[in-house]
Amino acid sequence: IRDRPKSYLADLVRSDGCFHHGIVMPLERKYDIMKKAHCFVIPSSFEAESHADYRFSFPTKLPELIASGRPILSYGPKETAANRILETYNIGIRIHDRSVPKLVDALDNLVTQYQDSIKKFAPVCPITLGRFSADTVRRKLTRILSFN
Repeated sequence: IRDRPKSYLADLVRSDGCFHHGIVMPLERKYDIMKKAHCFVIPSSFEAESHADYRFSFPTKLPELIASGRPILSYGPKETAANRILETYNIGIRIHDRSVPKLVDALDNLVTQYQDSIKKFAPVCPITLGRFSADTVRRKLTRILSFN
């Protein structure tokens, strides 16, 4: 597997106002970082050979990002697992074309209309918590694996 998303947009995430935390250690710090975040961006590669790596996987933090009630911007092919989940539940801003103007426009709208974005995303939180909680997922898995 290639080194994605580790090197993806590496040169841009060092600019003012944009923080890429990479691997957060110790892991307990992730909650403090997530509490301070204004939004979350999930980038996926548009390269065909990299797309195979993303198609069936999603960030392990996706349920936590959704449950945070913060806006989520997903930038990548529609067929990725993360985008399929976000689309199924009508969550987040999803950009499926490799387009700098669309990305800039989405980020600009998110910043200039931030309070509206928060109002739009926050109501998703309680519903989503029920769908993506560890207990719910455990019950679903138990039903799938049950032979009775």
